Amino acid sequence: PFQQVTFAVLPLAAIAGALRNMRVHTADQVIILFEQTNYNVLVNVVEVIATVGGCILGLVWYGLPGAAAGCLAGTIVGVVFCYSVAIVRFGLPLPWDHIARLTAATCVMALALANAPIEQAGLGRAAQIVAQVGLGALVYAAALVVLYPSALRLGARKAAGARSEEHTS
Repeated sequence: PFQQVTFAVLPLAAIAGALRNMRVHTADQVIILFEQTNYNVLVNVVEVIATVGGCILGLVWYGLPGAAAGCLAGTIVGVVFCYSVAIVRFGLPLPWDHIARLTAATCVMALALANAPIEQAGLGRAAQIVAQVGLGALVYAAALVVLYPSALRLGARKAAGARSEEHTS
């Protein structure tokens, strides 16, 4: 039973983590740069209330997968609220192209996790979870490579430059 719940929860947790990561590295940073951290506190309070409430309702109605979905809903509330504050109060322009790419990469990863035949691979429980996490990371990274080819080329040029500097010194 633990395995099935883990595989049901993991895609939801991955999406929540991706959304929170996006928020923390964009909208939260704008608020911090303006030295208005009282807004960060307010955003976090709203997110905690939404997350705990969603988790409780999801758990009561749908068990552990429902609790994970409730947590995801709370994260979405926090992201929307934080971006609203950053846009309205501090003029954050939304990088729609990056949001679309990261959303696409996250959706590809979630689909891969939801449809991975890892359960049937005959691995032990721990190995299955490790394989699931590894698959998610690999698929997400591959999606980013496809969606950000210019960043890949820039990284390759920088790496080549660093290697040539090592050989000349």
